Amino acid sequence: MNNLLRFEWYKLMHNRTFWLGSLFLLAAAIAYPIMDYYDAPSYESGKKGLDVLASCLGGNEYFLKIGVSILGGFFLSSEYANGTMKRSVSAGAGRTKVVLSKLLVFMLGSAIAALIFPVVGFTVGSIIYGVGDAPGPLSLAEYLLRTLGETALLGAAYGAFTGMFATALTDSGKTIGLSFAFYFFVDYLFMLLAHYMPFMEDVYDYSIFLMIKQVYTDELIAMSPLRIIAEPVLTALVCLAVCIAIFRRKEIK
Repeated sequence: MNNLLRFEWYKLMHNRTFWLGSLFLLAAAIAYPIMDYYDAPSYESGKKGLDVLASCLGGNEYFLKIGVSILGGFFLSSEYANGTMKRSVSAGAGRTKVVLSKLLVFMLGSAIAALIFPVVGFTVGSIIYGVGDAPGPLSLAEYLLRTLGETALLGAAYGAFTGMFATALTDSGKTIGLSFAFYFFVDYLFMLLAHYMPFMEDVYDYSIFLMIKQVYTDELIAMSPLRIIAEPVLTALVCLAVCIAIFRRKEIK
């Protein structure tokens, strides 16, 4: 398992899609607070680095959804198309270990990518504007740990969720297309389902799809640490179990 994890990590570190996406996020995170400053200097807007962080976390939802969809297509699904998964299984590695190692590395990559825009944006914004005071009763360290830690967990959870599409479809184009469509319409889907099945509203309220919209709001501050950790972690575990079940029964071409 350790060898498989190292091999998958090596492939991720040499994946052009991952690096191009990371460089884009880095450039956007540097440019955003600078452009915002020239549009409205701090002495006029009263903005601080933590305000930039909140803005970055708001936009990060879309970067994350787009990023994991594209990376899932090229890092996960393409491995089926080019025969890599079949060769790994044929070499004697168990199916569970093969798919689990790939998904764990993909989740880690998704978590790292999810942090680039808010962390760099906050750093540059703090240099320009100053850090500012944490909202509510939290200290600055507690606020950053809560928001950025939750962002990383949500990145990993979205990575695991995308892994289900990639494992089931085994085609880059289909994975990217379905992931895009699902992530950008899932809120409306839950609203529609809740109209006919009221319990779906509760499911949505405790889902990663709503939590990613709360990570930069006061709702996250009021939320219990247990819930903050449990929702993305349990989602990721369920998705991993589904991926393993699909892969174990799937004919590998």
